[in-house]
Amino acid sequence: MRATRFGRMQAFKFPFGLTGGCEVMQFDAQGKAHTHNLDEVAICCWGSGRVIVEGPDGAIHDVAFGDEVIIPAGAPHYMVPTEGETMAMFIGYKRER
Repeated sequence: MRATRFGRMQAFKFPFGLTGGCEVMQFDAQGKAHTHNLDEVAICCWGSGRVIVEGPDGAIHDVAFGDEVIIPAGAPHYMVPTEGETMAMFIGYKRER
């Protein structure tokens, strides 16, 4: 896993032509708001925290182990672990059609 500003991450590349992908992200601190050009599904696989989706259709999603959040393409969003905890998220990106 490589170090990031908010914790650590590991991206996975698929050799069979998918344009989407997946990664595991460990959050020890608040992530930075960002967007993607693909729909994203975020599944909490350790700890707890929030997934914050900004914009007119935005929402704050409290998450714990097993919870999922679907983030539409283009929606600014970021993750925040519960204070004093580490949160890990499995992130998948929908492939383009």
